[in-house]
Amino acid sequence: MFTNFSNSNADLLSQMQGLKIDTGILAGGKSTRMGFQNKALCHYQGEPFIERTCHLLAPFSYKQSPLINSNNEHALLSAFSPYVYADILGDYSGPLAGLHCLLSHTEADYILISPCDTPLLNNAYPERMLSRLACAIKKGHTAPILAASVNGHRQPLHCLLPKQALDALATSINQDKLKVARWFDDQPTYWVEFNDHADTFNNVNSPSDLKNLA
Repeated sequence: MFTNFSNSNADLLSQMQGLKIDTGILAGGKSTRMGFQNKALCHYQGEPFIERTCHLLAPFSYKQSPLINSNNEHALLSAFSPYVYADILGDYSGPLAGLHCLLSHTEADYILISPCDTPLLNNAYPERMLSRLACAIKKGHTAPILAASVNGHRQPLHCLLPKQALDALATSINQDKLKVARWFDDQPTYWVEFNDHADTFNNVNSPSDLKNLA
């Protein structure tokens, strides 16, 4: 496991050795368990989930706004970022299609991604993921894939993907291999532990989850 860094945002980005880092938000699902209400537009403490996530990730993006993957409500979501894109492959093919969409539209070398439904996520997430990337690059790893883990429970949609992962995503989607966990298992993934921030990864899938949000 890599050691923690205590760098500022600027210091973290400077460690990327000239690489461009983008950020992205997954908001492309049907939200069936939420009664088809767009989870990105649900509120916590008076603020839409999507706005909270944009505020968290924007300082780490060279575009200054995260890319958003969504298959509906584009007009509303464009109030939070000018970069809103629908899935390119499949018909609501799930999160892999969202990851593929975000990677397809970024010009960066890497993109740091979070789903829209973890409104408690804090700055530890982008800082630690970028710190681990800097460490991996320093150790000579080529185009590493990083994803979060909490007390042994993997959180693969909280991930940091290189542009080079685009072809592997497209292949899986075109072969109808849509299970996220399987895709990450098939890749050389580095799992970054967030045991000390476990509660911040609580996701909201239903009205009861929203009601019980800490």
